[in-house]
Amino acid sequence: MFCEDFESGEIDPSKWSTPTENGATFTVQQQVVAHGKYAVQFHGGANLASADYAYLIWKNAPQSMAKHDFGRVYFYITPTPRSNDMGMIYGGTSGFPRPTYLSIANHGAGWQLGFIKLSGTPTGEVQAFPKPAIPVGVWTCLEWEFNDDPTSINMWIEGAMVGSLTNQDIGYPSGHTPGAPLYNGANSGLIGAFTDFGVGYYDWHPQARPAFDLYYDDVVLGTARVGCLPHQGL
Repeated sequence: MFCEDFESGEIDPSKWSTPTENGATFTVQQQVVAHGKYAVQFHGGANLASADYAYLIWKNAPQSMAKHDFGRVYFYITPTPRSNDMGMIYGGTSGFPRPTYLSIANHGAGWQLGFIKLSGTPTGEVQAFPKPAIPVGVWTCLEWEFNDDPTSINMWIEGAMVGSLTNQDIGYPSGHTPGAPLYNGANSGLIGAFTDFGVGYYDWHPQARPAFDLYYDDVVLGTARVGCLPHQGL
């Protein structure tokens, strides 16, 4: 349903909205790429006093993706992903930076999958923490499945399943009972409809973070799993 390889050498405003905050930047560049000649680079400064973000957001996704969808992207992070909580990929409602959404994020050197509700009543979140460390300094194929019936996430790295967020394998809050409702008494329909999809970063706790660069290439979104491509560059 959507493909972006950045080979035009620029961000197309007819495809993407581009919110940024607190000095975060993005640019299309040629030095670090997974395939072709271009990839997008996001840059965050060090030791900020408050949260920062930069995103490319695809809005108004078709109805066929409203309840169940898949995505794939190549990412490269340097020198380190170490932050307490930095969102990378999300799919959810409109209203950024306070939507209701499913998230793929980092948590320290590892992953964090989440359902996050920042608007309406009640707000809140539910998280799970897959065990693999985030690859650093290498292009990596990341795939995901976002579902709202039941509300859940599956995630693959280089074609291998590495983690999920469901009512069976929740990692937070502590003491969650397998099979219990995922959030606020419900397991399904927590998003309502996926309309917006973002790639970039939102670092909620950058106070002790070094400056970093996060690159993305070959973004695909659709109604079926896409799979990975052969590696070309770094």
